[in-house]
Amino acid sequence: MSLVAKPSDFDELERVSERVLQNSYAHFQHNFIEFLAAHLSDSASLFNGDLEEMLVCVVLARANLRDEVGQSTHKKSPDSLRSSLSAARLAELTGIPRETVRRKLKSLENRGWVTRIDRRGWRLTLEGDTPVLRTELQDYLRREIRRLVRLVRNLQEFI
Repeated sequence: MSLVAKPSDFDELERVSERVLQNSYAHFQHNFIEFLAAHLSDSASLFNGDLEEMLVCVVLARANLRDEVGQSTHKKSPDSLRSSLSAARLAELTGIPRETVRRKLKSLENRGWVTRIDRRGWRLTLEGDTPVLRTELQDYLRREIRRLVRLVRNLQEFI
C-alpha cells in the first residue's frame, strides 16, 4: 500500500473535503474532536501534562518511524545517525525555543526514552531495533490503536 498521494488523489481529496464541509461538517468534526481529545488527554498523562515534551518526543518518534517504514530522508547516513535530530532542528520543527527543547530532551533522556548521538543529535533509545518507548508503553499503544480504529470506522460514512 502506497502512502504517497497521486495527483488524481488530490482531486478526490478536494471533492471529499468539499462534500464533508457542505453536508456533514458537524458530525465529521465531532468524531475527530472526540478522538483528538481522548488521544491528547491520554498522551499528556504520559508526560505529566507537559505537551512540549510530548511534542519533542513525537517528532523524534516520527523520524524513527520514517526509518522503519523506509521513508527516511537520511538513507545515506550511518546507522548511528539515522533518525537523529539536533536540538536546533527539533526547535525549528516544533516551534519550541531551542533552550526549552534542550531541557525537554534532557528530561526524556533521564526517562531512558531518548539518547544523544555524538553531540550531533538525538534519537529514540533503542533496544536492538525497537524503541524503548514502544516496549514500555504497550498499554498506551493498544488504547491508541483502538482509538484510531474507532475514528476510521466513524469517519468511513463521510468518505
